[in-house]
Amino acid sequence: DAPNVIVRTCLGLCGGLNDRLGQLPWDLYLANQTRRVLFLRWYRPKPIEDFLLPNAFNWSMPPDLPGFSRLQEVKHTITEFFEGFDDARPTDDFWKSQLDQAIYRANHGEFKDVKILRHRILGHLNEHELEARLKALGENDMLHSTPSFGKIFWLFFRPVPAIEMELEDVYDSLDLAPGKYSAVHCRVRHPKAFEKHI
Repeated sequence: DAPNVIVRTCLGLCGGLNDRLGQLPWDLYLANQTRRVLFLRWYRPKPIEDFLLPNAFNWSMPPDLPGFSRLQEVKHTITEFFEGFDDARPTDDFWKSQLDQAIYRANHGEFKDVKILRHRILGHLNEHELEARLKALGENDMLHSTPSFGKIFWLFFRPVPAIEMELEDVYDSLDLAPGKYSAVHCRVRHPKAFEKHI
């Protein structure tokens, strides 16, 4: 009688931290639209729980859940939410029709009785697609240009104690108050930004 589940997985090369965690709004959207409970499960480089712990709610999966103990087991036993669609490099076709087809399939089609679906959509490059969907649902908070994304992050996560200690050391050494500073991340010489040898 347990509710159906959708699991954000990292089964291989999932990109950097933003490629993984920048998807939280999409994860919530998919869980909402399919009426499934959302969990997160990373395999590489380490389980997410090595870095971040559940905060306001528990998104962590039991370590001994059947079908999830090993990477290869997940690939072969847990149904992929976007099976048959190219969610790794979403095209206009994906956003215009395939996403809705996958949601329909999970709610009313061949996957409606599948208890656990996994996904790994890279949607943060298409924030406007999510925001258009949120507007259509009557939402007026467009997440990516408001403080809401940060609030979502802190509802999901709190750092493990070792990282928390490191953060406190940085705050102390730079005389920073949490939540009272700005930071800039410059991606200098990013390998995808320029042609080779430039």
